[in-house]
This record gives sequence, C-alpha cells and structure tokens, in this order.
Amino acid sequence: MMVVAKTRGEGFLVKLWIESLRRTTTGKGLTIERDDVDSRGKVVMTFLLMAAEQELKAQNTRHKDIWSCLTSVASTRWSRCMQMHIPNHLDFNRSSVRHQNKKNWANFEAKVEMERAAFRRVTKGIQEVQSAMGILDSPLPSGPSFAQVDTFWYPASGIKTGRDNEKLSASVQQTKLDREDVNNSLFLSGFKGTRKLEKAARSRAYATCPVCREPNSIQTLLLRTSPKDNKTPHLPLPNQRLELKCPLAVGNCPEVDIIAPITCCDGCAFLLMRVDKRLNPLPISHQIVAALPLVSLQDKQNRRLWRQKLAEVYRHRFHDSTVLSVFLATICTRIENVPSLAHSKCLKRCRDELARLPGIHVPKSASPKLVTSLPSSVDNVVPPQQVAFFACLGNKFYRKAVLSHPVEGFVVLVQLAASMNVVKPESIRNLVWKRLLCHFIEQDLRLRTSFGTEYAHAMLREIMQESRSSSQEGHGKFVIALPKQRTSISLTSLANTYLIPPGSSAISHFFRIARFGEVYSTTEYNAVLAMFLHMLASIKYHSEEATDILEEMQGVANKLRHVGEDMRSVFEDPTSVDEPGAAYVIAHLESWLKDIVLRN
Repeated sequence: MMVVAKTRGEGFLVKLWIESLRRTTTGKGLTIERDDVDSRGKVVMTFLLMAAEQELKAQNTRHKDIWSCLTSVASTRWSRCMQMHIPNHLDFNRSSVRHQNKKNWANFEAKVEMERAAFRRVTKGIQEVQSAMGILDSPLPSGPSFAQVDTFWYPASGIKTGRDNEKLSASVQQTKLDREDVNNSLFLSGFKGTRKLEKAARSRAYATCPVCREPNSIQTLLLRTSPKDNKTPHLPLPNQRLELKCPLAVGNCPEVDIIAPITCCDGCAFLLMRVDKRLNPLPISHQIVAALPLVSLQDKQNRRLWRQKLAEVYRHRFHDSTVLSVFLATICTRIENVPSLAHSKCLKRCRDELARLPGIHVPKSASPKLVTSLPSSVDNVVPPQQVAFFACLGNKFYRKAVLSHPVEGFVVLVQLAASMNVVKPESIRNLVWKRLLCHFIEQDLRLRTSFGTEYAHAMLREIMQESRSSSQEGHGKFVIALPKQRTSISLTSLANTYLIPPGSSAISHFFRIARFGEVYSTTEYNAVLAMFLHMLASIKYHSEEATDILEEMQGVANKLRHVGEDMRSVFEDPTSVDEPGAAYVIAHLESWLKDIVLRN
C-alpha cells in the first residue's frame, strides 16, 4: 500500500492515517464502560431497597425513613423450625450487593486487560509501519540488486529513524500510564482516585460503606435533583445559568437541598443510579440521579466533572463559575443538621476541599499572597477559607469582603474560619460583632430609603431614650420626667424594633453560629451597644454601603481617641466597655463631633 501510494505521489496520506491511528490509540485515560454483569447488581440493590422499605413499615420500628433502615445494623432472628439464627433480609441483601460490586469490578479489570492486549498489538503494528515509512522516505536504491517486483520488503522493527524513536518512546510511556490507570479509576467513570485502601485510612474520604459494609472504601455523596419550581424569591430559574454575586448566601434555600442523607462506596452509588424507577421504593424526589466521589479537587478533571454533575442536578440555575461555591454553602448548611458522625466526617472533608478552591473576589490591592495552587480566570479570586482566615487576622480588604456578604453567606465564612484550628475564638467573635453592627446599619439605611432620614432618626432616638414616665405629688400636681439617654441597651430589647423586626431571618441565621446565643443574651455587650447606637444617630455619614459606613464610624472613633478611648473599643474590644465609660462618651459625644467639624 505504501509503495503504491508513494509511486502515485500520495505517501503523505498514508502518513496522516498512521499518525491519526497512533494518536487515537495512545489517547489519555481509560474510556472503558463500567458494566453491571447480567444486571444482577441492579436487581440485588432493588431487593435491598425493598427490604429496607419493609423494615420501615414494620411494627415498633425505630427508623424515621428508608435511609435510616438502609444503613442500620440489623440483628439476626431466631428460626424455631431450624433451631438456629438466620441472617436478616437486610444483611443478606447487603452481602449480595457487596459480592456483586466485586464481581462487576473484576469484570472491569478484565475488560481493561483486554484493551491493553489490543493496545499492545496495535502499537506493535504501528511501530513496524513507522519503521517501514522511515525507509520509504529514503531514496529508492537503483540497480538490479533491488528486490524482485513480486515481493514486498520492509525492515525489522528494530530499525528506526530518530523521529521514530521519539514516537515509540511516547507509546511505551503511555502503555505504562495505562497500566497504572486501573488503580486510579472508580466505578464512576472519569473520576481519578483510589477505590479502596488495604489498611484503615486516616483520610475522611474513606470509611466502611454504610450500605454494603465494604471497609476502607472511598465514600461518595449521593445527589437528588433540584425541584423544578422555585420557592425562594429572586433565585435563578432552571436553565438561567446566572452568575451570582454572593453564591455562598443561597445554601439555605430548598432549591439547593440536593444531598441525600447518606454516603456510600462508589460501587453502591453506581448501582443506586441504575435502579429501575418503577421498582424503586424511594419517592421520585429522593431518587439518586448523580454521585460525587470524595476525590481530590486539585485535579482538573475531577473538578470539571464535579462542576458538570452539580450543574445538571441544580438544573443549570447557576453559572458554571459559581456552581461549586453554591455547593459549598449547601454542604455547610447540611453539616449543621447531620446526626451521623460518619456522614458528618465525609461532609466536612468535602467542605474543606471546596473551601480551598478560588471563589471570592477581593480587591487586587489586598496584601496577603494567594495560597492556592490553582490558576484563576480572574487574578483577584481567592479561596473562601483563605478569605475567612485573613479576615479574622484583621486584614481590612478580606474583612470587608467577608462583612459585605449577606448574613447567610457570612455564616458560611464564619464556619470555615471556625473549622481552622489556628483561628482564635475571640477573633471570630469580634468578626461576628462587626457583622452584627453592619446589620443594624443596613436596617437603618433601609428605613431612611423608605421613609426618609428624619423618620429613621426619630425611630432610632426612641430606642436610645428611656420611656417617659409621670408621677403625682402629694398636692395633686403631675411631674413629667424628661427623656433620659440610655447607657445600656441589650440585644434582646431590640427585638420587635426596626433593627430586629418580628420574624427577622437575619437574626435566625446569626443563631446558626456557635455560641451566638450567649452573645445575644449576655449583658456584656449592653454598654457598647448603647454607645454604638448613639454614634449611629449622631454621625452624619455619606456612604450607601454598610461596610463603608462602619469604616467612617471607625475613622471618627480614631480621631477622638485622645478624649474617648472607649470609642475605639466599640469595634475592636467591645466587652471591655463598661456602663460608666459608655455614659461618659454618650454625654460628650455631641460636643466632640462639633469640635471635629470646626477643625475641618
């Protein structure tokens, strides 16, 4: 074929065909389909789900849902006729699922070996053809010593040109890579990771599978589809693919509640996604449609597949650039309400992986160097965990990025900071205090926008003044007491005011933060809160963002530090302010502010 092609002047076509075949043969990664042999795995998984459903319907059951039954430790029952203990249906079906998982994986390994054998044969043929092509590229020898017309000679595969050596070495290296890929593959096609460890793992990504009881197996998050209809106002609709400004703020919405109550190994996840919907005892809204193995997200391919699966499950509500951040918020919300220790460990491992991926925009002038090995499409996109860490350390750029988040997103960042053992609790507490002050500023801004500055000022004054009282003297005269400035205001007393209106969702989110209840009910913040509200009423601010107004107030406090040191403590050390100190500042605040105006 090559001699004829070269004689016709079409030898380059043969080269193109060979090169195309070589590239196809030496493609990266394994694309071999995972099979359920004879659909037996799907059948035994269906039986396991049905057995769990029967357990749930049994009298005096202690289980609340089918997931609890599916993962429960069932006891054996006594058979009178056989005079022996026989396994529970759940345990029997579990062992059947575990056996089928092993059988399916052995089938996959056999398919891989067959592909390798075919790969080696094709590679050997390509080597021989490449060698022949190298000879044909040379000028044909002349004279009667050339081969007979009816014969075709090509050199042994050991004779190669320099260029062929490069191609062959590449093929051999690729063979080595493919030999390793079977140990870096999962039942879930495309993901890179180790399925099972021989010894007990310290990593939270590995545990005994709650479904089939396979030990030291990689755990997988099970996902159900997001509902079609929105219950949350202003949340993107399906297929809108909107890029959210604060994706961490939507983790509490029912539309993103897609995580099933259990994890399992990749083999069980593979089968759960293939159970016949008509026979599946799970409600349609709870049926498993996707699975995410707890593999490293530092790997580009794993990260791409996670983003792709989540986008599908969220019905493409969110832009691809914000999908992982939305899921991080979902994970953090779920961790708060997970009773299972094993499930909690898996979720926390997932949280830590996602928190190290770039996701929050900060000013380019932010000083700390980015601590991430991942490239970002935008230079100033920083991992959320890093933002929370530097905000607690006092960096003003990162702190502003954290305080600018809605309360729902701020709670997520606080949880990320709290998960880092290097962050001191008092640093987190001060950050929460600043966000609470920003919340009060936001409420004041809303009232001013809706009803005007004078009305908002009057409402704030009403909070800061003690209620008027009247008394009757012995001679029948009434004495009316003038309003007195309050020097101590508790957080609980602000309930049902415009600062904490009835049914405030913001305050309910604050209570998701550990120990916020103690801050809310303690008297340690009463004096400093009174001082802050008097500052808010007295200072004429010009910004329209709560974080900018907070910075203006801090600037004023710094200018007055020589006469009122307690004013700086409002923002940096709130519990150090006592009521006499607050009373002194409140009494002199107006005159101090007039002095600043005169100096300016």
